Amino acid sequence: SSSSGAAQPAPTLRSDPKALAALAGRFDLGASASACAPIRFDPVEIGHINQSVIVTTAGAGRFFLQGINRAVFPDIAALMENLARVTDHLQSKGLTTLEIVPARTGEPFICDPGSGEGWRVFRFVEGSTSIRGSSSPGQAEQAAAAFGQFAGALADLPGPRLHTIIPDFHNTPQRLANFLAAVDHDAAGRVA
Repeated sequence: SSSSGAAQPAPTLRSDPKALAALAGRFDLGASASACAPIRFDPVEIGHINQSVIVTTAGAGRFFLQGINRAVFPDIAALMENLARVTDHLQSKGLTTLEIVPARTGEPFICDPGSGEGWRVFRFVEGSTSIRGSSSPGQAEQAAAAFGQFAGALADLPGPRLHTIIPDFHNTPQRLANFLAAVDHDAAGRVA
């Protein structure tokens, strides 16, 4: 678990186009082999937990291929079950959300038998952008409104409870206690 705050390495993203094509080929990217043949792989530079690449195909559109960091998310099946439940619920309300592209086996992810790395694919959301932080109060307000819509849409998510993926991740009192203990310990000698 990474709840200790220690940085964990992300899975190694394959930069070999043949290996990436073979990996992408394990997912149901389209109806015909020629339409879903990957023609370009663009690494995504933003993010620090998972390794991601945008896969452009000959005729089936673009996809977001992501290597899941097992050091942070050791139970990939539970993670993906949560994700599927949440996205299905949001889609049932007519909201735009991620679209999980299943593996050819029907599963929402695969594990590479050689490395043990987990991989998943989403249909790329055209026109979307990722930012590291807000650049204006208006942008922060838009993000807050979107989060409010997201939380409100999940208020009636039917049971059972979602799986706990990272224990105590949202436990604010525990996080504060850990922070105060780290300040008291001052291992890096930075507390004035």
